[in-house]
Amino acid sequence: MTKFQKFDAGKPQWSGLVRLPGPAALLRTIARNEHGAAQYGRDNWRGVESPDRYKDALLRHAFSLCRGELLDEHTAYGPLHHTDAVIWNALALSELLPDEGK
Repeated sequence: MTKFQKFDAGKPQWSGLVRLPGPAALLRTIARNEHGAAQYGRDNWRGVESPDRYKDALLRHAFSLCRGELLDEHTAYGPLHHTDAVIWNALALSELLPDEGK
């Protein structure tokens, strides 16, 4: 009988997402994404003319947090956490900015 083998070393372990700090934050970030999709269209964020728009949005939400504001009251879904907007904008930037090392 052959011993089971799986050559997945060095490959992304997607199941690790649930072990990241804040699974609730990930769910709220998904809600933030759905809010954006409903407001602007699904995957509309990919067509931005400059990733700087997401840097600006990230900083607006971060400075709101620095002022002590936890919730973004100006959404169609009701209040959403500013932290989740920071996370969402950081993810968009990470996706859109060029990899300098390649």
